[in-house]
Amino acid sequence: MTSVDRFWEVVRRWEKDHSRIMVEFMRTSAPFLEQDFTCRVARVEGTLVVFRDIETAEERPLDFDGADIRAGEFERIQLVEWVCVFNVVWEGEAFLRCSLVEMREYGKPN
Repeated sequence: MTSVDRFWEVVRRWEKDHSRIMVEFMRTSAPFLEQDFTCRVARVEGTLVVFRDIETAEERPLDFDGADIRAGEFERIQLVEWVCVFNVVWEGEAFLRCSLVEMREYGKPN
């Protein structure tokens, strides 16, 4: 299974299970932008994934069309288990990248 296939399989699970996802989003060319937020997948529409920010309930859509999607390393930090990590890069007029991390506290469901 490729990283892209695994990504879409996991995104469908995130949508169904309402998993907590940490998104780190960065635009490295003008206009520069950096955002970090914790969210859940609200819905998936083709290659568009709509995330709902847990704190603000704001919807944040990301279109993964043409993105280079790579499965990252599994890590653990303090009391949070990083269950699944994906690193995504878009190249075009603006160079964009983001990391998506499924998080779960040790011994607790999502």
